This record gives sequence, structure tokens and C-alpha cells, in this order.
Amino acid sequence: MNLMTATTAIHGFWLYDLCDVYIEYIKPITTPDADPSAGRSAQQTLYTCLDEGLKLLHPFMPFVTEELWQRLPRRSSESATSICIASYPEPRSDYDDSKVEANFEIAMNIAKAGRSLAADYNVLSKSTFYISNSNEASYAHTASQANGISALIKGCQSITALKPEESAPAGCAVFSINDEVAMHLLVRGQVDIDREVAKLEGKVSKTLKLKSGLEAKVSAPKYADIVPAEVREANAAKLSNYDAEVDALQNAIKTFLTLKGDD
Repeated sequence: MNLMTATTAIHGFWLYDLCDVYIEYIKPITTPDADPSAGRSAQQTLYTCLDEGLKLLHPFMPFVTEELWQRLPRRSSESATSICIASYPEPRSDYDDSKVEANFEIAMNIAKAGRSLAADYNVLSKSTFYISNSNEASYAHTASQANGISALIKGCQSITALKPEESAPAGCAVFSINDEVAMHLLVRGQVDIDREVAKLEGKVSKTLKLKSGLEAKVSAPKYADIVPAEVREANAAKLSNYDAEVDALQNAIKTFLTLKGDD
């Protein structure tokens, strides 16, 4: 076992996965007015993370983890009287769910986009966000995750998932997540429009340059014969995402120019 790799992984789990993300994400789910069954499920998952996380950490911090583990209530399935003789966590196939992981990754990317927009435009409190969706499936997903996403964005006042036929209001900055989802931050009256249009035009130019470079690669002779199928698929997805990002940025420019005209 590589000591540094092991301790870094456990540190990352506790700090970044559990504390920074999961505990924040479940806060709206565990409020008194939330769905009780969803709240209990979130709490059971949190207990599993604490129990297994302490066991993972025990070989490196034996005394602290023993003290903390003794303070946890016991599930009926746990017969050990001390963490030092409890079963060490092992991978479980029933915990693997690639679809759930992919969906949560999208939710995390939306939250990251929201934080990035808020920082870029210096809208750090009472921020209002909208999530645009190109189809019903992405709308259903983002609508179900909106409260959790909101909890991961400091200063977020509200977040609304938009149906495919709905558009974000005028005066929003935009961050493209993929070819189905984009995050919008309402900045009307809070930014210099000319400056923001210049920023967006710079992003369009950068994205088009990236797209052009990738198009040159995929159009190279014998590309289909030399490049593995999974790489070709990834490149095709990138090109689609580049197109979606350019469209979103150009729409944002139009929105700002319209807003400027209104002013």
C-alpha cells in the first residue's frame, strides 16, 4: 500500500466529497418540511459515510477514530464493540450506479458553473440563477436537483429549472454545461454591459479556436482507422459541446445588447 496515496484519498473523501458536497447538498432534503422518506434516506447514507469513513481512517488515526466511532449509534448489523475489530470497508457492487453518478456529475457541474458565474460577475449575494434545458429529460433531472444545487452555491437566493420551451430572462450571463443544459445568472443592473459583451466575444473566439483545432484532427487522413472508437466518440461529443457553448454565448451577447438597448 502506498501511504501517501491512501491518506490523500481518505482526506479527499472526508473534506471534499462528504463535507464540502454531500452534507451541504442534503440540507434542503433534511428540513422539517421536506419529504420525510427522502430525508431518512439521506440520513442513512450520511451514517454509512461516517461509519465507513471512520473505519477507513482508523489505521492512520486510531485513537481519534475510536473515540468518534464509539459515539455513533450502532446498527443492528454491527456486532463489533471496537472499531479496531470491526470489518474494514470493502468495495460493494450494489453501491455502483453509473447512471446516478453521471446525473450527479451534471448537478455538480451546474453548481460549479453557478459559482464561477457569481465570481466572474461579482454577484456574490442574493444571486438568482436559471437552468435552461433543451429537452424534457434534462428538465426533469435539473428540476429534481435544483434545491441541492442551490445549497452548493454560496449566496444563492433562488434557482429555477426552465422547461425546454422557456427562456432565461433578459440580462443573464450564461455558462454552457453541455449540449442539453446551461446555467444562467441574472446580472441585470449589476454589471458593465459593454465589458461583459467583450468578455463573451472573447469566449466565443476561444471556443471557436478549440473547435477548429479539433475539427482539423478529426478530418485528418486515416483518422477513423488510427484513432480508437472511444476517443472518436469523445471528440464528437466535444464538438457538439463546443457548438452548444458558442450558441449559448452568442445568445447571451444578444441578450446583453438587447438589455443595453432597453437602457
